[in-house]
Amino acid sequence: MMHKQPPSRGERLAQWLTCCLALAASLPAWGGKTGEFLVFPNINAVYRDESVDLAGHHSLPRDRTEPTVDFFYSSDFGRLRLLGEFFVSSSKNHGTHFERLEAGWRWHRAARLWIGRFHNPVGYWNTQYHHGNYLETAVSRPAIVTYEHDGGILPLHVVGAGLEGSWPRGEGELGYDLAVGLGPEIKEHGLEALNIMDPEGNHDPVFTLRLRYQPQEDGPDQYGLFISRSAMPGRELDQVTQTMAGVYANRQGSRLRLTGALFGVRHEYAHLSDSRFVNGYLQAELALGMRWTVFARIEGNYGDGDDALVGEVASFVHERQLGGLRMELGQTQAIKVELSNTTYQCNHTEQVMLQWSAVIP
Repeated sequence: MMHKQPPSRGERLAQWLTCCLALAASLPAWGGKTGEFLVFPNINAVYRDESVDLAGHHSLPRDRTEPTVDFFYSSDFGRLRLLGEFFVSSSKNHGTHFERLEAGWRWHRAARLWIGRFHNPVGYWNTQYHHGNYLETAVSRPAIVTYEHDGGILPLHVVGAGLEGSWPRGEGELGYDLAVGLGPEIKEHGLEALNIMDPEGNHDPVFTLRLRYQPQEDGPDQYGLFISRSAMPGRELDQVTQTMAGVYANRQGSRLRLTGALFGVRHEYAHLSDSRFVNGYLQAELALGMRWTVFARIEGNYGDGDDALVGEVASFVHERQLGGLRMELGQTQAIKVELSNTTYQCNHTEQVMLQWSAVIP
């Protein structure tokens, strides 16, 4: 007689959250309804000087073109906010799934409680931008905040609960973000976040706290620090307990913008040697009139030579220097070109990335 396996921790949490989200969506529109629905189409083309062998795991082709579409929805029903982000890609690595699906309840300025699948509040980039590339000046994201399915090594998606809020401080505000939930597991070629609509695998807890300061309440400048601890189980590796802490800054001038972050990461293994490393990036953007922006970024990972998880994620970028140009096409489209020198664990490549992106409406 066959015995059905009991649901995993991730499956139980996903079922509970799905019920809560369905209940939230059925609530009446207290205080009226305001919201938006946006579509972010995108076409990426990558051209490398040669195909890149990633230490026998797999290889990156010499050239590749990938169209994607990101659907973003957000609506307020009085104190209740519903938010969803659905990503569609032609790539088998990315697939089609909910990147975010969450409901938030605000009871006063200093507190809004979220439940669902959301972006882990580590640093600036992961919460400022989503999967619609039109909003980002550059084509690529910094490697340390690359999403799990793209070769990232941090838990950037969490399924659980989050608390956020802020208090006035003069003309600015002091804010906080707290996240508790389930993070990714380690698969054959990297991390895999919990899919809230198809919860499978073994996923363990993530805890994150971020403190942030904005000199102007609605201004672009932001400075902050964060700490996060997560357990990531896997079949190929021992369970990894990851502790990270860091600082970040985003400074916007009249024409020049600077964005940077510094991450300190520690990995503890059950049967392997622990390791520590540092990752940092700095991106500069210079506006040339209303339509043109030039940008450059340097980034690198230091001290990770013997780390088992970094070695397992062969597509993780260890160092990169890049420069590029963005041209606005009207109010809702952009063309970007990005040239980079990229170093992986056992190889490096020079590449050109072209991107068309837009927002509709």
